[in-house]
Amino acid sequence: MSNRLLKVRPSLYISAGLAVAVGLWLWSGQWVNAEENSTQAPSTEQQDEVVALQSVRTATSQAQLHQAVLKISGRTAYEKQVQVNAEIDGRIAQVDMEESHAVKKGQVIARVAIEDRQARVAEAQALLTQRKIEYDAANKLAKKGFQSEIRRSEAAANLQSAKAQLRQAQIALNNTAITSPLDGRVRTQSVEVGDYVKGGDPIATLVDMNPILVKGQVSERDINEIALGSQAEVTLITGQALQGIISRIAPVAEEATRTFEVAVEVENPGNVIPVGITAEMKLPLQQVKAHILSPSLLTLNDAGEIGVKYVDDDSVARFTPVTIVEDTLKGMWVMGLPDMVNLIVVGQEYVKDGQKVKTADVAVNG
Repeated sequence: MSNRLLKVRPSLYISAGLAVAVGLWLWSGQWVNAEENSTQAPSTEQQDEVVALQSVRTATSQAQLHQAVLKISGRTAYEKQVQVNAEIDGRIAQVDMEESHAVKKGQVIARVAIEDRQARVAEAQALLTQRKIEYDAANKLAKKGFQSEIRRSEAAANLQSAKAQLRQAQIALNNTAITSPLDGRVRTQSVEVGDYVKGGDPIATLVDMNPILVKGQVSERDINEIALGSQAEVTLITGQALQGIISRIAPVAEEATRTFEVAVEVENPGNVIPVGITAEMKLPLQQVKAHILSPSLLTLNDAGEIGVKYVDDDSVARFTPVTIVEDTLKGMWVMGLPDMVNLIVVGQEYVKDGQKVKTADVAVNG
């Protein structure tokens, strides 16, 4: 019995040793895997730290006073329109005008036949001479007491009546010549030689084209930014550039479009600029503080707002919505940023609002 036990014990020792060795091997493998995992897979905090160290390039931008220009389409229009009417009845004896042709102030554009109007003037002049003699005689006799005061008063009344008749006859004669009240062009000619007209009948419609107006429509959003008397630029479809003044701003919007009519007054000597041609109007808006930047720096946030990313004093990336003031060849003018700001010019697509960043290659914008 004792010999058996002695023969079994070595095998037990061998089995126990193998078990311990396997256990140590398994335990050492777990430790190695844990060490490898800790080296290959950093913690969430470590991952955040890596992201926070994202490098970006910035450019310092300083806000500037900027006067934006509103560009709208317009058309030329005449300053005013006048209808010339006949002052007396009669037949048209002469027409000295043509539609679309220029006329000068005081120029005769038509004549009514004189007929007996010259004779009436002569008759009124003769009557006035007679009444004056009668009045002088009555006045002398009244002073000497040979005639009553009533007779002298009657003579004075007759003299005034004769003067009035002469004035009326002269006005009727003068009114046979129909003249232009302004420098302009004939828009419509309403009579021809031989036509019979009565007092008040239209003879012609004239338009005043100097100065000429350029009219356009401004939206209700921009109307409060425009001021009367401001200098404006007009470019005709022909390419001719003109300077003018904003002379009219409609006080009430048009019902259908909710826009306001704005007119720029432009000098038109010689009436060379025609009415009704297309023009581009550049209207100055009020001055604002704005930044000028490349359109490529504009981006959208999750809400779809247009804005710009910049780095604040704590090296944190920020997104702020901006308002586009004007798009020019030099760049985009925007409002909504701090007066002095470090714009992210490279890497803005890799950072989010509120993320800490590392800046490099700081440049100066503008």
